[in-house]
Amino acid sequence: IGLRARGLDIKTFSLFLPKAGGANEDVKYLAEDTFYLIPGAGVPALLAAHLYFIFKSPRRYFRTWSFALRNRTKGNSLLKTMALLKSNNLSKQQRQDLLLHFVPAVLLAREMKRHHFSLINSHFADAAASFAMLTAKLLNIPFGMTMHAYDIFTPQFNMQQKLDEAKFIFTCTH
Repeated sequence: IGLRARGLDIKTFSLFLPKAGGANEDVKYLAEDTFYLIPGAGVPALLAAHLYFIFKSPRRYFRTWSFALRNRTKGNSLLKTMALLKSNNLSKQQRQDLLLHFVPAVLLAREMKRHHFSLINSHFADAAASFAMLTAKLLNIPFGMTMHAYDIFTPQFNMQQKLDEAKFIFTCTH
């Protein structure tokens, strides 16, 4: 809110819609101005976004896909993980699978490209940072992340890749 008050053009992106009644009335306008990846990640939108990057930036698309494939959580079958996704019964390890994140990250990159972003910041170092990292790779822009005590003191997956790729890292710990 403070950065917007100073004239910075900031757009908020979220994986999920907030639960009904979850937004404080003072900041409800922020929730209304947020792009929500899910439920927006329908098959036609996902397909269109993937085709866009395959044809407009094929080298970046396949480099990012290859990066996600090389660094995905070992031992997870992508098809099994996608099936579990529907049942909402994913382990933390499965939720942080980079290859699984690549699929909707392309849609996120397409939406961000429409707004001509020059930087992505993830407020957490878990799955949110994975999405930010993959999206930044697709757009060829820098990303950074904020790490909280939760991110530092609980097991994280692909943390070394996120630390290596991030252009800046903030920490908030007690």
